[in-house]
Amino acid sequence: MKRNTKVSTEQKHLNEKEIQSCFTLMNSFWGFDRMDFNLGENLIVDIEKLIEYSKKNPDKVKKLNYNSNQIEDLIIQSREFGRLEIGKIYKKEIGDTVNYCLLQLNHGGLNFETLSISAIRKKLIKVVTEIKQQTGIWIIPTTIRIHQMEISFTFATDAIIHFQTRNLLLRALSNTSQVNKKVYTKCSTPEDHHILSSKKNENLLHVLYDKTAKAEHNNQIESNVSRKYRIYRYEMTLNEQKIKSEFKSTDLDKLNHDQLYSFVYSVIKKGFCNFKIIVQTSVRDTQNKLKELYEEKGKDGYMKTFFETQLNHAMDYLYPITLDESIFYLLMHLNL
Repeated sequence: MKRNTKVSTEQKHLNEKEIQSCFTLMNSFWGFDRMDFNLGENLIVDIEKLIEYSKKNPDKVKKLNYNSNQIEDLIIQSREFGRLEIGKIYKKEIGDTVNYCLLQLNHGGLNFETLSISAIRKKLIKVVTEIKQQTGIWIIPTTIRIHQMEISFTFATDAIIHFQTRNLLLRALSNTSQVNKKVYTKCSTPEDHHILSSKKNENLLHVLYDKTAKAEHNNQIESNVSRKYRIYRYEMTLNEQKIKSEFKSTDLDKLNHDQLYSFVYSVIKKGFCNFKIIVQTSVRDTQNKLKELYEEKGKDGYMKTFFETQLNHAMDYLYPITLDESIFYLLMHLNL
């Protein structure tokens, strides 16, 4: 969704204060961000009210096809209630088509806060009510299935976290050897890699990104100012299959806080184990490379070649062979 680029300086200052207020009590928090729901097939539609809504809101109604009082295809994109998609799907067991209804529930606004599972339920009820009042679509779900969820950890720091540190963190948490990177171009640090992502399989996506840079890029806050803080977010996006395997059900009513805590704890625990393996591998590879180059280049030439291999490896894989900066400190003071 495109952002309004004409934001006043006063509004940007208010946005800055709102962001800071999220971290007055604690400098980090877990919660849910976006969540996609399958709301089933039971709908009652006031087609005249829907047509009227479509005419008044052409920017929100992306697609609308109907037959008599039945919706054939509908997509509504709204800041108030996210993304609503309604269509028809063939159901083999009854030999006929039925409705399907998907709702993407976004946090909205500046999107620095996250929601608890109980807050998600309350917001969903509120949104379904608003959809009925505004569009004439009455959604009557028997079971609310979670189609996709984002579990987020948002945290504040007093400075920009170095790219290699963020890269190492995401590699450990996602258990992958390499991550993808993207940049927010319209911000105060266009030379940085703001978005790091890793998807080892189709069921789980890991993303670590700079939310301050994103807010600058979206023109929500000033970009050329000095700040004593930086906000980052680590997100895990689980698809339906992953949700079912981790939480035993995709039913929203059966999801609870303890399950979320247990899942997050297991990811962090595995990430810590992966981190130790990465560091141990780095130490071993550094020792082997130094020995190999010493035998090949001799005492006078091996160290220069070693640093060249560091640069080449970092360019190819986004991280150097040697992760521990203290090794470089030691080598420097040994005058090797």
